[in-house]
Amino acid sequence: MDANRAFHRHIHQAAGNRDAILILERHWLFIRALWRRYGPRPERFQGVIADHRQMLAAFAARDTEGAAAITAAHTAKAKQRLLEAMHAHFASEGHPDD
Repeated sequence: MDANRAFHRHIHQAAGNRDAILILERHWLFIRALWRRYGPRPERFQGVIADHRQMLAAFAARDTEGAAAITAAHTAKAKQRLLEAMHAHFASEGHPDD
């Protein structure tokens, strides 16, 4: 998880995107806590690594549109996987409000 954070921080720094750095830093502890509670599943890491490699390839090719599309898809997949993990947890153990 820390390597993932560092990867994204370096990307934001290289892009000079201070807003993204602030968002990452503000929300990282919360996101990390959710992943620790509801995942991550080992199979997720291969997809994350593949996404990161695709991002780096797009950056190296100076393909800004491709990099943006890959990054958006990467973020959407991470969100979807986290929501699925939370749903599976609550389906098996019951909702905390039950």
